[in-house]
Amino acid sequence: MNQVTLCGYLTKDFEEIQTQNTTIARNFLAISEIYKSKEANTTTTKEYTDFIPIVLFGKKAEIALKYLSRGDKFLGTGKIKTSSYTDESTGQTRYTWQVIINQFEFVNGKKPQNENHSQTKEPPKELNKSLPKKDEFETMDFEDDSEVPF
Repeated sequence: MNQVTLCGYLTKDFEEIQTQNTTIARNFLAISEIYKSKEANTTTTKEYTDFIPIVLFGKKAEIALKYLSRGDKFLGTGKIKTSSYTDESTGQTRYTWQVIINQFEFVNGKKPQNENHSQTKEPPKELNKSLPKKDEFETMDFEDDSEVPF
């Protein structure tokens, strides 16, 4: 079974992609984990943040584009989708993954703006490079999702 449930904060406003048949919205979900680390005789609290690429299609994408923005808390269920492409500059095959969101809920609350953590809250630049480009969405194989036009 390929099913994931994620809860985190949107790192930016959704990016809109229009294809011939549907609307696509993509973003990153920042999910932080706080843990204690023992170094020598000192215990410190540290935070680690994962940036999960998420994609919505059709009506779900339109709703997300209209009502959700950077910093909003997001709760969604979906499936992990892997794909590959050829890097034009090196000729190497690159592999990517993202979560195709099937359902999501509006969750109250924005991320506090004055958090004082050392970890950055922006996804690393190389993550943006790993997302498929607009024309690659049109050739991706998405099984049994009735709203996906491929």
